[in-house]
Amino acid sequence: INSEHIYNHLLDISSKELIDFEEEGLRLISKRSNGGMRDAQRLLDQLSLNPNGVTKKNVEELLGEVSENDLLALINSLIKNIPDSVIKSCIDLYDSGNEPIGILEGLLNITRDLLLTTINSQYSNLFYTSKEFQPELNKISQSINKSKIIHWHNALKNLEYQIKNSGQPRLWLEIHLTSLITLEKEEQKSNHTKKQVLDNVVKPIIKNEINFKKENSCLPPKKDSFENGEQD
Repeated sequence: INSEHIYNHLLDISSKELIDFEEEGLRLISKRSNGGMRDAQRLLDQLSLNPNGVTKKNVEELLGEVSENDLLALINSLIKNIPDSVIKSCIDLYDSGNEPIGILEGLLNITRDLLLTTINSQYSNLFYTSKEFQPELNKISQSINKSKIIHWHNALKNLEYQIKNSGQPRLWLEIHLTSLITLEKEEQKSNHTKKQVLDNVVKPIIKNEINFKKENSCLPPKKDSFENGEQD
């Protein structure tokens, strides 16, 4: 079922049952229910017992999700290529009660929406992150390009399975996140080497070839020996 339809249904139930709610809380439930109305209603029922009502924070805690804003330090560390800061950001997230799998999923949710932002910055129901996070998403998109986002996804695509089946999920997460920086530095080094070869080897060869052709094009044409009555 369309997430907007689920949201409207949850809104109707909450109004009739006098359930305290935040709009972003209901929208988060509708997105995370993956098209299942029963799942959405079950989540709403559980959260309605919370004294603070259905808030975005309460939904995240119930689902074991990491707050989008809490992931900002980690994302910025990755963008700036600072390994120590990546590890520290992970430790801060652990200390706040977040699990490695939740950190990974939150990171992938944000990078997925960053791809959408590079195509169209207008927020819609296609975005997995919340509407209130859109300004931060736009800010991040200005310091990261599309190829880097795709590179992150390719590097992390099998990490979820490894984290779930590992006795040291924190270690696996940290190793893979810092490897993103290592891989990027190697790629930059490779691109730098390619540029040096292009500038110092390929371009001079091409330039010499062009000059050679120009010089030879200015020479008078060779006379055929037969035209002068000469024979070998």
